[in-house]
Order: sequence, then structure tokens, then C-alpha cells
Amino acid sequence: MTGLPYEMVINSNPCLAYLMKDNTLLLQILTMAHVYGHNDF
Repeated sequence: MTGLPYEMVINSNPCLAYLMKDNTLLLQILTMAHVYGHNDF
């Protein structure tokens, strides 16, 4: 799965994030932290 995006973020109100269901648990947690960074402004 190299090259696939791990998430898609829509900066709306409320913010929406779609994560790949095939991510490992660790990758899901790291991706959620990454998404939070996108939306914390």
C-alpha cells in the first residue's frame, strides 16, 4: 500500500476526517494525531 494516503481531511464546521480502515492500530493513532494538527487552528 505504498503511496496511498492514510487520511482525507475536510476543513469544514465540523471538521471531517476519513481514515483508511486497512491502517494498523498504531498508524490509525498517529494519523488521528496528524489530523488533529490539521484542524487545530
